[in-house]
Amino acid sequence: MLVAWINGFVNGLHCVLTGKVLPEAHRRDGELLLCLFCITCLAFGFEITNPTLGLDDYTHFGMNFEWNSFWISRGMWGGLLLQYLLPGGWITPFIELIIGIFIQCLSAIVAGWLLHLHKLTDGQRFVSYALFTTFPYFAAQMAFSYLQIGYSLATFLCIAALLMSKTNSVWRSMLASILMAFAISIYQGCISVLVTGAVLYFAFSLVYSQSASGGEHTVKKSVAVFSRMTVTVIVGAALYYMAHKSILAYTGLPAGEGYYAVTFDIAFWKRWASIVYDVCYLLSGADGLVPHIAQLLFFVVVGCVAIQLVFVRKNAKFFLDFPVVMVLLAILLVSPFFVLFLHEGGLAPRSSIGVGLLWLAAWAMAQKISRGLSARILSAAAFLVVCIFLFQNNRMFYSEYLVEQADAINVTRMEERIAMLDAQNGEQDIQGAVVLGTYSHPVSPPMVRYCGSVLGYSMFELDSENPQNALIVLTKAHGLDHHYWYGPSKPELQFDTKAVVANRKPWPHADAVFLQDGWAVLWLGERRTDCGEGSFQDWLASWFPAASS
Repeated sequence: MLVAWINGFVNGLHCVLTGKVLPEAHRRDGELLLCLFCITCLAFGFEITNPTLGLDDYTHFGMNFEWNSFWISRGMWGGLLLQYLLPGGWITPFIELIIGIFIQCLSAIVAGWLLHLHKLTDGQRFVSYALFTTFPYFAAQMAFSYLQIGYSLATFLCIAALLMSKTNSVWRSMLASILMAFAISIYQGCISVLVTGAVLYFAFSLVYSQSASGGEHTVKKSVAVFSRMTVTVIVGAALYYMAHKSILAYTGLPAGEGYYAVTFDIAFWKRWASIVYDVCYLLSGADGLVPHIAQLLFFVVVGCVAIQLVFVRKNAKFFLDFPVVMVLLAILLVSPFFVLFLHEGGLAPRSSIGVGLLWLAAWAMAQKISRGLSARILSAAAFLVVCIFLFQNNRMFYSEYLVEQADAINVTRMEERIAMLDAQNGEQDIQGAVVLGTYSHPVSPPMVRYCGSVLGYSMFELDSENPQNALIVLTKAHGLDHHYWYGPSKPELQFDTKAVVANRKPWPHADAVFLQDGWAVLWLGERRTDCGEGSFQDWLASWFPAASS
């Protein structure tokens, strides 16, 4: 009954997006969707049962469902609308994550329709889709409870809109542009998927056109569809930009600043060095987010595909198209990082999910052009990478969980120390609490902390220039907001901040918390550069030496 219902749902989705019933070769996509959902839940299982909270989650605790100026100024009004209409992540985190996972699995299925992967077997399609849905960069998205549905929905809308734009229907193309505009308003990083999906369609269509069994896939048709798709993308981007400017004009708010702000600076040649660095950084796995063995297998597959297409294919005409293929390869490498060419800003792994789409495409293409034993070896290798991703994702979530526990203990002990000072101060009230320096967690293997993303970072380390912000959000989140925290730049402070901590040991030593001119001062110390690893037990032992005995 469940399988029949899911198959019917998938067929209905295909009808809505393309106006056609699901082809015979895709009739089991409903069953694939169910299997894909199960394995993706395994990939994010720890986060489902042990929800973690990142920096943005903490700041959203106290945010009412209203037209928040911060979101509007940055052009993320679509994400704000979702927060208003959908369950809040801090209230029902596991429900929101499960919905997000389901939408993400739908994105993989629709990507298969977009790239004509019906020539693959069910098993080959399953492992290709699973590579995409379990890709570790998505873990960096799923860690944000407040926008778990939003991230996945933006990806799905982009891929679905590309599929709709393939049809000759004018109204579908118009609706596709609207969906693209709304997807960008949820999360501008989905441009990574939008551009990558469009270029991948063109690349796959050209490969099909070289095949004797390609049939309807001709170069002329591929160019026509890609042109229509490109126009739809441009119209969608224009609609979003006009809507954003209209909302700013109506609200009277200035355009926001920062990575997600809608500011375009296409003079990419001025920042070419940083673009090359970010592209290499993210393609190489973002400091370990994608395990090295998975990276190695991926590049072996890409190399095999290139050799097969260029040197083994019997169709000699392909050599005439070699320059076109090289241009396509260059565009494919650029497309997941398209946002880098639009404006200046660091590109986080969670914004580069177009890289996951490249992984899906590379493995699918390798399996498509392989036969017999080589095809089975490729499928086995792909499933091995999926298993690696399952462990990697949960390991990252566990790392974040341990750091959160450490932060909770930290902030509780800080409040206790200040409460003791307050009691010792007698009837005179403490004016407030001032935090100086930047805390670094103790170093210890074996728990890897993932510096390539938000996962594994302490709240004290995310905003090192304003350490009081971490104390503000943490104390409120844990119901410990007995004092308001200030930074060293507070005008009322009359003492020399460097002088008062000159001979003191930093936190967690006892003399790190002290009274100074009526203020409670917390000295965190200087941030170390060797704080990349540490387990919860090691941190606990560093604060409570007796606990290690």
